[in-house]
Amino acid sequence: MASLRFCAYQYQHLPLEALRPRWREAEQRGFDVLWNCDAVVEPDREHHMMLDGPTTLTVMAAETTLIRVGTLVSSLYFRQPVSLAKATMTLDHLTAGRVELALGVGDPSAGAASAGIAWSPAERVARFGEFVELVDLLLRQEVTTYHGTYYRCEGAETIPLPVQTPRPPITVAAHGPKMLRI
Repeated sequence: MASLRFCAYQYQHLPLEALRPRWREAEQRGFDVLWNCDAVVEPDREHHMMLDGPTTLTVMAAETTLIRVGTLVSSLYFRQPVSLAKATMTLDHLTAGRVELALGVGDPSAGAASAGIAWSPAERVARFGEFVELVDLLLRQEVTTYHGTYYRCEGAETIPLPVQTPRPPITVAAHGPKMLRI
């Protein structure tokens, strides 16, 4: 049976001075994981402040000592597998093994159009399958070569490997049977 975990989720749509005490409070209250989001626009409000999710994780980690941190979800709309894996490995070292990785296509309202992305549902599913497979490989081995339809890499290095073995936990966000199979 899976253990029950308590997670705090926070859009990074406030100034850092307002977010820092919220992150510390989540840790003090005993939450297990502190999540932010990976979006280029605030999904719920137009023309509103929104800090970069993965970059903000570094500050979240520096403000806390025990709580795990992650971006819910790291979106293939905005991230490339090789650089995402490198950033995840680096953050895993900076946090002494407190990083979690959640992967998803992402909410189209969170900025896909801003990034010039207009993939069909079938292409999103196919890309996502490769995205998850490649990120997993990159975080498990020091050198990765991969030739997919949408993603490719030659001799991509993840040195050192993450602190957590076999890699940081990956949560896959999915809706519908095709995505759930991934």
